[in-house]
Amino acid sequence: MNKTALVIALAGLTTIALPTFATDNMTNIKGGIVTISLPPETAEFKTGPNVDIAKTHCTACHSAEYIYTQPAMNKEKWAGIVTKMQKVFGCTVPDSDVDKLAEYLVSQNGKP
Repeated sequence: MNKTALVIALAGLTTIALPTFATDNMTNIKGGIVTISLPPETAEFKTGPNVDIAKTHCTACHSAEYIYTQPAMNKEKWAGIVTKMQKVFGCTVPDSDVDKLAEYLVSQNGKP
């Protein structure tokens, strides 16, 4: 399994188990498994056009809060970010939804 597939497979989990090669210094190792508990989600996507696309694809890799901590960008820049997420990080948003997702991102954290 490649790193992108692992990240997608772990999306939405609050506890994950990793092989012990992660570190020898962790104290919560049992039977060759390291357990990590993730903090609860602190934000959610707000209502807006195409929010369903954001909920489906963005949270596979990061929290909703991450969107709101970015600088305000116009639709063209948000579309570029989404395309980078696809090409570099393996985001599963279809090409046909890039503009729709950029529209949502502008409605949440955008500028003209």
